[in-house]
Amino acid sequence: MAAPDFRTLRYFVAVAEERSVGKAARRLNMAQPPLSVHIKNLEAAVGTPLFRRAARGMEITDAGNALFQRAKEALLLANEGFDAARAIGSGSRGRLTVGTMVVLSYLVLPRL
Repeated sequence: MAAPDFRTLRYFVAVAEERSVGKAARRLNMAQPPLSVHIKNLEAAVGTPLFRRAARGMEITDAGNALFQRAKEALLLANEGFDAARAIGSGSRGRLTVGTMVVLSYLVLPRL
């Protein structure tokens, strides 16, 4: 089975934080049934239950907690990467290289 994508990890993190598929679905602006399917597919891909279904919502398992910590880190790193790429693309961040001629370095650069 293929590795989960970032969308699936976002869904998993939302369910883990909300402790409820219904609340997570509202937070993600999606219907509950597709979110439940994503979580079941993720559990199948991982090969172990990530949540225990309880009367008062979802309880995260030890395996789920291990994935939760790393999924949050992965999503944070991905978002930082997207932000860095946008900043470099817009010119607000990056490297500026200045070239000069030896003659100008004595005349112009000291005034700059």
